[in-house]
Amino acid sequence: MIDVGDLREGIYFKNFEKIRYSVDNIMNLNNIHLKGIGTNFSCFGGVRPTKEKFDILIDIKKELEKIFKSKIEIVSGGSSGTLSIFNKVEIPKEINQLRCGAAIALEIGLDDKPFEYLHQDTVEFVSKFVEIKSKKINGKWKKIGVCLINTPGLKTEYFIPKDKNIEIIDINNDYLILDITKSNKVYYLNNKIKFYLSYGGLLLMMGSPYTNKIYINKEL
Repeated sequence: MIDVGDLREGIYFKNFEKIRYSVDNIMNLNNIHLKGIGTNFSCFGGVRPTKEKFDILIDIKKELEKIFKSKIEIVSGGSSGTLSIFNKVEIPKEINQLRCGAAIALEIGLDDKPFEYLHQDTVEFVSKFVEIKSKKINGKWKKIGVCLINTPGLKTEYFIPKDKNIEIIDINNDYLILDITKSNKVYYLNNKIKFYLSYGGLLLMMGSPYTNKIYINKEL
């Protein structure tokens, strides 16, 4: 992996000697074949895919091939964010792989924006209300619902209520606290409450041993 500025993983592109040294070590390993190089965009550092960034990766590929006289077959030019810019940025022909997760699972790309021609309702998180009470918040009476989530490390921004009139107030330990005052639906204890998930939420949920996963094979 080559870091072209996003800072998530890889050797920084300006440190070519270290890249060359690493490739040299890989070439001398038994039963290991260097298949390709890749980079990352739009994650930790928020660096967006551009032709200039792609050209950096391609120049490194060509220089390595020249030094080691060995073909680098794959140049992986990012992930779902790169898929979003296909019609906006000139993507060199040498970029021949993308590592798409969000686009496949949730049909979203750069800045979590949906692909208009795909369905985003591919994943639901379902919980149940364990408490519903009227409470006074900032001088106003509100109807507050509490539901279980059972997975550590989750954030409020990971959840998107299917009921658009519900507002997420906070996460506290294993509980998601909701303002259901404006909902047109009347909720009772043990009623199901459904959410769409962001990609970060999906990653945590799928890796959690505390969350049951149900796969639905639906005919189109």
